[in-house]
Amino acid sequence: MAAKRQIIDMLEGSLKAMKDAGADYAKVTYSQSSSISVGLREGQVVDLEIAPNSTGISMQAYVGNKSGESSPDTQRPALLKEGAQAAVDAARMKTDNPDQRPADSSLLSKIRNNSRLDLYDPAKPTIDEMIEQMREVESAALRTKFIKHSEGASASWSQSLTISLTSDGFLTESKSSGSSLGISLIAERRGEKTTSGAYSSARHRCDLQNPADIGRLAAEKTVAGLNPVKPPVTGKLPVVFDPDIASGLLGHFKDAASGSSIFMNQSFLKKAHLGQQVFSRGIHVKDDPHRLRGWGSAMFTGAGLPTRPMDFVDDGTLASFFLGLESARRLGFPLKDITGGPSNLTIEPGTLSKAQLLDGIKDGFYVTAVMGHGVNIANGDYSRAASGFWIKDGVLTHPVAEATIAGNLKDMFLNMTAANDLDRNKGARRAPTLRVEGMTIA
Repeated sequence: MAAKRQIIDMLEGSLKAMKDAGADYAKVTYSQSSSISVGLREGQVVDLEIAPNSTGISMQAYVGNKSGESSPDTQRPALLKEGAQAAVDAARMKTDNPDQRPADSSLLSKIRNNSRLDLYDPAKPTIDEMIEQMREVESAALRTKFIKHSEGASASWSQSLTISLTSDGFLTESKSSGSSLGISLIAERRGEKTTSGAYSSARHRCDLQNPADIGRLAAEKTVAGLNPVKPPVTGKLPVVFDPDIASGLLGHFKDAASGSSIFMNQSFLKKAHLGQQVFSRGIHVKDDPHRLRGWGSAMFTGAGLPTRPMDFVDDGTLASFFLGLESARRLGFPLKDITGGPSNLTIEPGTLSKAQLLDGIKDGFYVTAVMGHGVNIANGDYSRAASGFWIKDGVLTHPVAEATIAGNLKDMFLNMTAANDLDRNKGARRAPTLRVEGMTIA
């Protein structure tokens, strides 16, 4: 990667060019990344992409309360001056918006480097090492009965560096890395086929799940979905969401509690809901931007404000919104309440085991996959095609496909119970198994 002093010199030159062009305030961000991705099928490499050094630069200029951006070619320094002028020209063409102005420098984070969060793994795998891991995954999976073919194993690695500098001297730096390993499989029994898979991802390669375990899990999930039937019972019944799907419900809450959605009146949640019960008692939603090796971890927001752990739902009560500079000002919240968006957002575990959560369900649906885009954040309507397993007398029985689950997020949140099986090593959005009463199954 380029030397830090060289990068800062370029950033300082870009800021000077924007100021010379008429900017009152300016920010410039440099990014640099390297990556490797490999695909393997039936033991043979079928895809290999290497990006040894990708760079980018973005400029943001303020003229009064107007903001404009440009992204010049960092490989040609002569274009930086043109990019600076383009950002200023774009700002002058914008509508005046005082709510978008930068935060006062007194509010900015005193910590300006993310190194304490351990987001960067200096170890770089060889391509041979990545291939060997994929072969372990595939070998373990293909030893399972009814697994006929591998649709492909994949492995990836990346490292990145981001440095930002503003015209008032606010300098931030973040180095990060990421690795992933996974597989997709085809199972066949009695002439019927199904596909599924499993994957693992982590900031540090040593935190990846064991390759053989990934393969075995993928095989188990794929075989379990063979020969599905349509829902044997329809109507209003309990629906239980597998953790991987439950995290999607958390994403819908994030969208609904977004400050921009609220001030634009595009959410079923309103400012008046703050302090009101919006989830069932016992539900807690927390965000921890300081989680070590977390996918969303950061010591500062994109606006340069300090981050902190936040409670967004406390025992079912809405405690905060996801606020940026503009939405905080539009909604009348102090800038100290700004979160910059979710980082490592979690529905906290409840007190019941998964078995206890299923107990008492005479007929219900355990959902492991959803399809389609049938979610309306403006009014809360929810309708998705789904597949999974039928619940009979508290036990998962046969696989189910070609089902539809429907409800409204307002009611779903108020009729939700969380199990105690949260896996905190998942991505930036995590949830335990969730049970929702009274959804419509068709």
